[in-house]
Amino acid sequence: MTRAIFALSVILLASCNGDKQSTNLIHCTSNILQCRSYLNHFISEEKNLPNTSDTVGAFQTMGMPFGSNPDFPTIRFMGCPDAFEKYKTIGFIYVGSGIGSQRVTFGRPLILFCPAESHNGVANVLEGTEWSRLNNKEMIELLLSSIAKGEGKAMPYSTAALDIMRKEVEIRKRLKL
Repeated sequence: MTRAIFALSVILLASCNGDKQSTNLIHCTSNILQCRSYLNHFISEEKNLPNTSDTVGAFQTMGMPFGSNPDFPTIRFMGCPDAFEKYKTIGFIYVGSGIGSQRVTFGRPLILFCPAESHNGVANVLEGTEWSRLNNKEMIELLLSSIAKGEGKAMPYSTAALDIMRKEVEIRKRLKL
């Protein structure tokens, strides 16, 4: 799986002609697909996703080899490149805290996404085990739908995850695209 992701990244990188924004989005896509691989392996063995709002901590629990130093290459090369360049963080936002593996597989909860400030509002997203790329309007709709499911108890999002999603909606609504 990792080799296939790497090969896809090389092909996509060759097609972007050195445009930094396109290159970063392609790297981001490759990196979120690696996260999906770790997520899939983890839910095949565990009942619940890691109960945290810390993205690096969650994926360390899932087996991803991060160091604790923000300059450590795995954080830089396994996250959202735009967010790393701006904030020296992994960038991906994790909101899957404590959700059961059955719900991840069959309920398609929002698990991980790029922040609004990355890629001019375009987001790489993991809904359950499915990857997609959404524009800002689509991402706002997904966030609002996820918030409604959490508030209605249809999806057991943590209070922290709901707060993170609400904040992200407000940031995305203010984007001038």
